[in-house]
Amino acid sequence: MDRCNWLCAAAISFLIAPLGHAGEVLPQVNVTLTQHCLLQALQTSAGKVQFVITNQSHHPMGWAIFDNKQLVDLQDDIASGQTQSMIVDLEPGHYTTRCLLPTEKQGQLTAQAVAKVTQYQLSVHDIEKMVTDYQAYLVSQGQQAEQLASQWQGGDVALNFAVSYYSLLPFATAFNALPSEDRLGGKADDIGALRAQINQFKTVTTTQQLPLSVLIMQLQKNLTQPAQGGARWLGLMQDTRKLVDIVTPVVAKLSQSTVAAAESNLATWKKGDNPDIRQQIRADLAHIANQLKLADTN
Repeated sequence: MDRCNWLCAAAISFLIAPLGHAGEVLPQVNVTLTQHCLLQALQTSAGKVQFVITNQSHHPMGWAIFDNKQLVDLQDDIASGQTQSMIVDLEPGHYTTRCLLPTEKQGQLTAQAVAKVTQYQLSVHDIEKMVTDYQAYLVSQGQQAEQLASQWQGGDVALNFAVSYYSLLPFATAFNALPSEDRLGGKADDIGALRAQINQFKTVTTTQQLPLSVLIMQLQKNLTQPAQGGARWLGLMQDTRKLVDIVTPVVAKLSQSTVAAAESNLATWKKGDNPDIRQQIRADLAHIANQLKLADTN
């Protein structure tokens, strides 16, 4: 290229950007060449790096990387106002960068070794612990509902009793021979039948575990019911909140965005019950199931 006497500046920033080679994602360093060669100290990761060089000067220019005095790579003859890129495979170490001009000015480039990040490997133990933890939650809800039912003699229902009861019903149909009708919702004339139902639920949850996929599907099924607020909503929200809390330590290792979306939507749901947020949470549960490699729960 024509070695002009103008100097150039390299204002350079580091970011991660996709490179379109078989889906490979490379670190990207943006280099801007202007009239003054004020080269900065740069850092990037070792390995393949994409340098994107834009010439904002009034003359054709170039930019190069050296290892001591050995040329590593260069991009030459970049026309004024144009952008070109080059991919360089850097070993860990220190390099110099230069504008391709008759100047002694040079910048510094450091390529740092990056620890290899391995994907968390989901184990059978992870799933078993989630199931056991949720079983313990259901047992505790059964025990609480049984205690409160023994104190209730009819009439107005305390909110904590109603929430405990309605936290049990979403799973009733998943257990064999467990009565699933609502015996509290305005027709609790037979208090004995209500207490027997709660006792059965407490007993069956103590001796049986539901697979994690079934737990998620039962929650999703109940999320399709009309939004109505009240104790039913609070019971279902409590069940969903507990499941998300239990799976989060593992799911967060697989997908932080999945956990973040579920947390955000649960916070919104807590402010009020409506069909739109229920649909969002159903989708969140499906994404959780996908991360945990469970059967289709959509």
